[in-house]
Amino acid sequence: MVVASLLACPEARADNAIINVEQRCMDDSLSPAEARRRIAWARTCALDAMFFQASTPSPAQIVDGGPSRNGNERLIEYLEDWPSLNPTGFRTFTSVALGYAVNLAFIDRLYTAASPLPIQLRDEDGLALWTKEDHYKRTRPMYPIFGTQPSTSSGLPLQPRIHVGQGADCHLYRANGSTSATFYVNAYCTATPDTSTQGLVIPRESTPLPTTQREATSAPTVLAPGATLHVETGDAEAFLPPSALRDDALVVHEIRTASGRRLQVTSEQPIVQGQGRLVDAQDLDVGDTLLTLDGDEDTIVSIEVVPHQGLVHTVKPTRRDRGSSIVAAQGWFLGTAGQQDEDASYINRVLMSRSIPAEVLPQ
Repeated sequence: MVVASLLACPEARADNAIINVEQRCMDDSLSPAEARRRIAWARTCALDAMFFQASTPSPAQIVDGGPSRNGNERLIEYLEDWPSLNPTGFRTFTSVALGYAVNLAFIDRLYTAASPLPIQLRDEDGLALWTKEDHYKRTRPMYPIFGTQPSTSSGLPLQPRIHVGQGADCHLYRANGSTSATFYVNAYCTATPDTSTQGLVIPRESTPLPTTQREATSAPTVLAPGATLHVETGDAEAFLPPSALRDDALVVHEIRTASGRRLQVTSEQPIVQGQGRLVDAQDLDVGDTLLTLDGDEDTIVSIEVVPHQGLVHTVKPTRRDRGSSIVAAQGWFLGTAGQQDEDASYINRVLMSRSIPAEVLPQ
């Protein structure tokens, strides 16, 4: 009966799995700085398990990682395990969805996919460490979350204890403080995104994000599901409860337009161009246009990358139609965390598929 229900309702199972991941990400919400520390911690612990806690790793676990920007030097990659031998990710820090490639998992979670080849350095243990220049860093790094079972829908959540300036504690802890000998990477989450200077268009008024969170406003204005360039908006039925509002240092793109307005967003913030295309802020140029709430085009006259110290806030719709992921803010249409989470969503779908018991899959 259980098998039949799983096979009969794959959409319901997938939706529940996505909701579980989203809730876990909110429960384990990290700032960009905290996310970077967890990503570095996961790399350190994966390599510690390979090189220092067990026997010398098999030569097959040290492989060619491809070309680097170090002249003719090739990148060195470390494989924490093999998907064929460990298909669920038992006791690993890297994730089967990423092929257990330690350095690749580290750099792809920290830096944008569009950035150039890595530079290879050596860490304090003499092992190969991949890196890139700071301006290629993701504003919202993707960090792993852990549990006692492969799926977020079962088992208990686990968290590391990361102490800045101290050696890595590679244990994973339950909420009661006890450690778990069994652990899996459950999913990847994105760090908290947007600057608090963005204002959401709330029905009958426009409210800055900090006020929106304190007052628990749950119906920002978004694009209607059937909207075209003849703009049609409506109130979202509900938004997920916001993650913790936190003070953080960010680098933002300050965009000024011909209408005299200013928009401050992070580099990976999706924005709707005047032609209706959704692009990241870092890909916009002077002369491009933005789509206003009236459906007009507003030309960009300047873009400046500036430091910003302020509050950050996550806005994410519960509805899954495309329109609900486009929110009205400061006179333009911006993407929400839904668009910014697409990389993590792909990895998480792979993890979810591997957590489904083989006996319930059709033969």
